[in-house]
Formats: sequence, structure tokens, C-alpha cells
Amino acid sequence: MRENLRSCLVRDDVMKELVFTGRILPASEGAQLGLVTKLSNTPVDDAMAMAREIAGRSPDAVRGAKKLIYRLSNAGAADHFAAEREIIFKLIGSANQVEAITANLRIGRRSFLTS
Repeated sequence: MRENLRSCLVRDDVMKELVFTGRILPASEGAQLGLVTKLSNTPVDDAMAMAREIAGRSPDAVRGAKKLIYRLSNAGAADHFAAEREIIFKLIGSANQVEAITANLRIGRRSFLTS
């Protein structure tokens, strides 16, 4: 069930071409291949907007998601699901999860706890 990380990025033939030739590709082609997250005429503004959006989420959930994404490329499915269960159980009912849910029900700033 575990997929090889390289097959998740691009097809083997595309990877071979890029690695073997060292060709530098334009951002538009990188986006088309799925190697570029987003094209932007205002990258700093867009990055800051994304940072604000992420900062408005529960830091525990963001940290947990980062850990799961990292593990996905480094662990088998059983290990991944076990880690996912562990992280979810830690999140459920936590102060930051309650704050995230409450904040979504009201307008205003979030008051997350730092750990």
C-alpha cells in the first residue's frame, strides 16, 4: 500500500529527464507537473496571507498534520494510521481544539495555548 515517494511527485520518465539532464524548467511547467504549489504575481503577499491563515488554526493540529505528512513518506500505512490515531486522540477535547471550534462559531481572534 505504501507508495514510493518519487512516484508521488512525478512520473518516472519525467523524473529521469529532469534528474539526468539537470534542465531548469519554468515555473509554469513546474506547476503543470505538480512540483510548484502556486504561481503568484505577489508571492510575498500570498505567503503572508497563507501564514496568517495557518496561524489562525490550532497549533496542535498544524503540528500534528506536519508530523503525519512527514511520516507518510517515511513509514508504512499501519505505522501511519497508528500515528494518526495517536495524534487525533491527543487533539480531541484539548483546549486548542475547543478554541478552534468555538472560534469558528464566533467572529474574533483565536486564543490558542502554546505548548
